[in-house]
Amino acid sequence: MAQIAALLLAIADIADWAAFAPRSIRVLVLSALSRADTAATEFVLDTAAAQGLRWSPQVTPSGRGFEPANAMALATSLRTLALALQTLAASLPELPFCDDDFAADEWAQRPSSGLGADAFTKSCARRYSGEPRDTS
Repeated sequence: MAQIAALLLAIADIADWAAFAPRSIRVLVLSALSRADTAATEFVLDTAAAQGLRWSPQVTPSGRGFEPANAMALATSLRTLALALQTLAASLPELPFCDDDFAADEWAQRPSSGLGADAFTKSCARRYSGEPRDTS
């Protein structure tokens, strides 16, 4: 999770840069980064829910415009998500690296399919807990 948080911080820097870019560039960059913000928000919410926590991701009303203020609000949102993820990671018990290919592939291909961070974490924990699982 630390690597994801670091990636979110790097993306936030790109959003800051976009605030000073020409409008045509800013539109392209913010369109892509808004999707990253949405995906990261869903991931953090799923991770928080898996730990039994509730968290409201709305920090500032960023809207989905393409003005410099929208770029800076997006950067703030991404940095807040990174901080939330670091905080959540600090409270997680340490698990061995999970290489459950099925769960990872399913989650990567369809993150909104219902196999969220909670199911992925449970799948990884089950793999190392000695709990029997169906391998057919």
